[in-house]
Amino acid sequence: MASLLCAASLTYIIDPYDLYPPLPGLSPGKTTDLFYHLRLHKPYAMQRTPAEHLIVGSSRSARLPPQRPDATGYNASLPGVSLSEIRRMVEHAHVIKPLQSILVGLDYYMFREGHKENERYYKDHRLLRQNSGPFDPLVYGYRRIEDYWLSLLSVDALLDSVDALHGAASSNRKFNVDGTWEAKFPPRVTPAGLYSMVTRQKYREFSTRTGRLDFTELSRLTAFCAENDIPLTLLISPMHGMAMNAVNAAGKWNDYLSWQREAVELGGNWPETVSIFGLETNPRIIHEPIEAADPFFQDGVHYTNNAGARIMQCLHGECGESFRLDKLDSASIDGYLLLVDRMMRAYPAANPRDYARLIKWLEQ
Repeated sequence: MASLLCAASLTYIIDPYDLYPPLPGLSPGKTTDLFYHLRLHKPYAMQRTPAEHLIVGSSRSARLPPQRPDATGYNASLPGVSLSEIRRMVEHAHVIKPLQSILVGLDYYMFREGHKENERYYKDHRLLRQNSGPFDPLVYGYRRIEDYWLSLLSVDALLDSVDALHGAASSNRKFNVDGTWEAKFPPRVTPAGLYSMVTRQKYREFSTRTGRLDFTELSRLTAFCAENDIPLTLLISPMHGMAMNAVNAAGKWNDYLSWQREAVELGGNWPETVSIFGLETNPRIIHEPIEAADPFFQDGVHYTNNAGARIMQCLHGECGESFRLDKLDSASIDGYLLLVDRMMRAYPAANPRDYARLIKWLEQ
């Protein structure tokens, strides 16, 4: 018993998953690499810091700052998140505190039929329900005790506590209290190395996966927001021209355009409180050199911090001359996708040096 108390005290003080209130003078203020534990951390973090404005999406949305001068915000993005997880995170946040707005970053992979490859880490019991049954609070309380055990008395918690004290400095990720996170790489990791890794990953991903799409969960999400009168903004997460050409080389470019068209045309049945935006017609973003001084992309799909701030400023009406968001509907989507297609096809001539790199990487 004494050993269990000591172990629980140690893991509570260190709190490797950032679940508990800090103890002044005792808590080291360090965590293990939360990237692998965000599905444990974020549901409870959202309860500690109730927000009126929510951002949620994949890791590509993790750098969209949720702060607003007049209200609280939280970025609940998760790596490899599914649309069903997004819908449940939205419901969880709304039960905690009524939401005033939601921004969802959309990715092609979310609509792949049967996409659930990361849901093995997802535990629905951590998320509150709006219309809970009479036994749901009991189940939720029991399951939370299980998470207390996981975070205080498990062997993994002890090992992660040691990692938080001694290994956290080796992580290249920084996690912020507003839910955003960012990757900071040492100088030996170059933009070319990151682009090489991600573009080959996209090539393999689009070469081997099915093109069948499922929009059921998106419809359920928009229905929830409509029923609760919550304005919903959908952002089609952009890709750099190099990543676009990797998708084209995989023979799935038309699939990439088709999912955007289907998502927007589905919006014809949505209420006016739902908006959808794209930004893949900006040549300075899509054609930027991969070693640009102030890049929009870190690796071809993930934004930099400055890019995330620019996107949010533009959504709030402050776009600037060299940056724009296209508001999409069934009348404008064909013209928009025609411009996106031109952006992809113009990339080799606009950036021949980087395009030659892409060809070389895909041949390896």
